[in-house]
Parts: sequence; C-alpha cells; structure tokens
Amino acid sequence: MIKLVIQLCMLLIFVVTSSFGQDIRVKNIDFQVLVPSGDAQVKGYQYQALASRIKTLFGNSVSFSNQSSFYIRPQIKILTTHTAGEVQDVKVLKVELSFTLENPDLDLTFSSFKKNVIVTAESRDLAIKKAIQELRATDKNLQLFVQNGEQSIRDFYTANCAKIIQSSQVRIARKEYASAFS
Repeated sequence: MIKLVIQLCMLLIFVVTSSFGQDIRVKNIDFQVLVPSGDAQVKGYQYQALASRIKTLFGNSVSFSNQSSFYIRPQIKILTTHTAGEVQDVKVLKVELSFTLENPDLDLTFSSFKKNVIVTAESRDLAIKKAIQELRATDKNLQLFVQNGEQSIRDFYTANCAKIIQSSQVRIARKEYASAFS
C-alpha cells in the first residue's frame, strides 16, 4: 500500500513538473451521452433514439466513453401540436431538439445547440422520430456545437491548470488519493 502511494505521488510530481512551461494539448476528449428517462410528453425510448442519433452523427469526430466526465445532455421539447387532415388524423408538431455539453461535477456548460423542426406524421411518436431524423452531420451549427465545446473545455483547463494541480496536491497531502486524481 505504501509503495502504491509513493508511486502515485511520484507520478503526480512528474506530471506537475513536466507540464510547466508546456502548451497543453488535448487530442481527443471523450464524451458520454446522458439519456433522460422521459416525461409526460417524451418517452424514454425516444431519448434513447436521440442518444443513438448523436453517437451516429458524431461517431467519426468524437469519442464516447462511459467513464467521461463530459456529458452531452439531450432535450426534446414539444413546442406546439396541431391536428390536420380531413378527419384530423395528421399530427403537426413543432419540436425543439437541444443539446448541452457539460461537466456536472464542475457545474459548467461548455456549449449548447438548439434546432426547431416542424414535422407531420400520423402520430406524436412518429413525429418525434421524424424530428430526430432531421438532425444531419452536415449541419454547421451542430458541427460548431462540438468544436466550440471542445475549445471551451481546453480553454477552461488551460486557464485553471494551476488551481487544479494545487487542489490535487492538497488532496494528496490529506491522503485523499482517489479524489486527487479525479
């Protein structure tokens, strides 16, 4: 146990001393998609479909991990609902799809995205499904959401590097090793 503590301390000292004066570069930031359980308007499986769509759209440019502290939080809002057609059998919905890129541990939001879509379908469920399918990887605002989010994360950690290292050193001194490396 003492060997492990000493090794962890040595590793931290090495990382701290080797990072001074260097430009910090993060090549890949892992993300995790938080899937809401659903509510009265939007069901859990619809959020699951949106999470799958996010992973499909960002799959080539973003890495996903269940251990990441950076979350993409999707939201689906039904803004308006109308019925149309001769027998009032067609649903016309205005749906807002939005995402935030955040770190809940730090209570920070790094980027956000919103898109309003008007869709028609035979049912509310099909209309939400159509709205989710309207998201495209070529959408410039969606691309900016990821790019701006990653840049905001880099900027935050660059600006707060000294504070983060100092906080870790205090935790090591208190023998709170698990929290020192988180």
